[in-house]
Amino acid sequence: MYAPEWVRIFLLDTTLDAAWDGLAKLIKVLKKDMLPEYIAPLYTAIAKASGKGQLPIKSALVASVPVFLHGLLQPQIPAEDKALSANGLTELISICQPAQLKPYQTTIIGPLIRIMGDRHPADTKSAILGSLVQILKTMRLDLRPFLPQAQRIFVKNLTDSEETVRKRAKEGILVLADGLLRKGDMLLRELVKLIESADATEEAVEALVAILKLENYVELRESGIGMLKKAFETCQDDVVSITIEEGLEELGVS
Repeated sequence: MYAPEWVRIFLLDTTLDAAWDGLAKLIKVLKKDMLPEYIAPLYTAIAKASGKGQLPIKSALVASVPVFLHGLLQPQIPAEDKALSANGLTELISICQPAQLKPYQTTIIGPLIRIMGDRHPADTKSAILGSLVQILKTMRLDLRPFLPQAQRIFVKNLTDSEETVRKRAKEGILVLADGLLRKGDMLLRELVKLIESADATEEAVEALVAILKLENYVELRESGIGMLKKAFETCQDDVVSITIEEGLEELGVS
């Protein structure tokens, strides 16, 4: 009955460990169907305190992660609240050190990967991809078991109809390519196959070109350029063809 008032009191000063500790204890005893109404207040509180560099991260994780995950996982939650939940996780993860986030890494990335199998509006999908990108940036090789699934998700969403989703997927591809994958040639082949298909997009080409410019892909650069040239010869999309041509110029190919 008094839960909303207590939440309001705890969030009056989000720089205090005691406030977040109290909030975490309250969240644990709340009925699950009450959690969605605290998604927006928690997101606002985290953004405000983290912007000042004053968020007690450990306590904030305990209080916030269950609420945001509930917002993402429950099918009846409105799309805008799902997006806000994902953005809240991204905000929180972005200020965490790996050691702080490690106890939560599997708890967070598992649901993010799972819900990407569902249908979502573009804003929600983009926000979820953003959370996935951020946790991979933070935890890197600690998340090795999840990298193949993440790669499939990012490559698939390079063909999404919405530009915001494709750009987020490209960001994820580049995070994976920057030292997280054992077999970078497999990613190159996937991207080339996509570029040669009817689903080719500018973002797929841009991702491939950016990867070939990375130091850890030096040994694959020549073969990658060869595959890109071949894709250019068979490409039927004028916009994608122009993007390939520009990409080859970036790579020093005349």
